[in-house]
Amino acid sequence: MGKLDTSHLRRKTNKFYRYMGSLTTPPCTEDVVWTVLARARSISKEQVEALRAPLASHSKTNARPLQPLNGRTVELYKVKNGHHRQH
Repeated sequence: MGKLDTSHLRRKTNKFYRYMGSLTTPPCTEDVVWTVLARARSISKEQVEALRAPLASHSKTNARPLQPLNGRTVELYKVKNGHHRQH
């Protein structure tokens, strides 16, 4: 999929977490960069369906159990003046 430009999205938070992980549905591909906003957001049912649409029928839900960190680190970033810094 490549790099996702989120600069046009409205943000009411300036903090996010980032870590290396894997997909949560088969084939559970590794080397995925996860970015998680520090503030929870909600989306519509239609948006959820759009996210699920390209998944195989057996992967429509996130049924993978919580995985141990296995040495990975979760990093906190703060956005200031349009630039993010790691903390």
